[in-house]
Amino acid sequence: MALTLNEILVTSKSKYRLTQLCGENGLNNVVSWVYISEDISTASFLKGGELIITTGVSCRTPTWLYDFTKTVIEQGTCGLILNIGTYIKEEDITEDLISLCEAHSFPLFTMPWETHIYDITRDYYNRILIDSQTDTVITNAFLSVIRNTEALAQVVEVLEQYNYTVTGSYSACVVNYTADASFLTPSSEELHPKIQALMKRFVKRNHLNCHIILYKNDFLLIFHDEELSSLTKYMEQLLDALSSAFEGVNFHIGIGSMVDDLTKLSTSYQRGMAALSMSHFHDKQLYRYDDMGFLKILLSANDKELLTNYMNDHLKKIMDYDAIHNTEYLETLHNYLLHNGSIQLIAGAMFCHRNTVNYRIHVIKDVLDFDLDSTDVRFNLMVSFAIKEYLEVLA
Repeated sequence: MALTLNEILVTSKSKYRLTQLCGENGLNNVVSWVYISEDISTASFLKGGELIITTGVSCRTPTWLYDFTKTVIEQGTCGLILNIGTYIKEEDITEDLISLCEAHSFPLFTMPWETHIYDITRDYYNRILIDSQTDTVITNAFLSVIRNTEALAQVVEVLEQYNYTVTGSYSACVVNYTADASFLTPSSEELHPKIQALMKRFVKRNHLNCHIILYKNDFLLIFHDEELSSLTKYMEQLLDALSSAFEGVNFHIGIGSMVDDLTKLSTSYQRGMAALSMSHFHDKQLYRYDDMGFLKILLSANDKELLTNYMNDHLKKIMDYDAIHNTEYLETLHNYLLHNGSIQLIAGAMFCHRNTVNYRIHVIKDVLDFDLDSTDVRFNLMVSFAIKEYLEVLA
């Protein structure tokens, strides 16, 4: 759940005599809290998503209101209400201020001095708290499903109350990030609410049936009844939005498989985590479980010792040879299999001369005794390379 400005304004705009001046495109901004601020110096306390109310009591210069608005926009707040009549006058709201807000799709409102700030803040606080409590109930229920708790039937009943039906498609996407130490001041914990606020805005603006959870220091996005092709498109767009908004932060997304039952959500989550690991391993920002190919079969194997032994049966001989002679025969063999024995393609992939490739293939075949003409041998080798990659992802 996430409460937007638009949802709050439906029943309160006329009640508190709010007039929207600009920022229509920002009405789907998510409201995390209501914050009364009169001092720009307190902006560092903002986490993102706050609806700001100011009377302008601290206004001392002609540019104060513009500078104040610019600062709260930069802090990722969702909107600004100007309590006009005493300290802020109608003429203080300049065209430059309107242009600034429009450029950032930032909703700007006026509220007459006669409206009691206590009334509007109490009203909005109550709505936000109720929405937060609902969000917590849904979050705990989804986490119970992912953890396969014994009380799964009761948990499913709870989720059904919020229109998460047992049948229907579900998919779990996992988002995590890393950042340079110089970018974080002082802690990465400060980024969590700002990132979550952006993701909630994205979900609302695209009308997605998605619940967002901060779980084990990752963001878990649970989608209900979204096509995988559309889901991939939206995740690519979200990745672009995150990368643009948080310069210096590297994001990775793992997209789990679609499951056809709410009770199977834990499977999608585990596959999303596997896809996330692959995204890091291959240095790709986004990776889908469905693109893992043969590795999907390996993921279901719990006996890692068995997999290691299988790999060693077929590759240890050439790995040991490389270690002793400081050669690259293992990589050459892998490229030989990937490029179906094409010397030209292997040379291009490894940035070396064709004669070098020919010599290495000769050693692999005649010295190391690999029968590369055998279909069974090539199959076992490809499986072994897949296992090697899988074990490196797990490492």
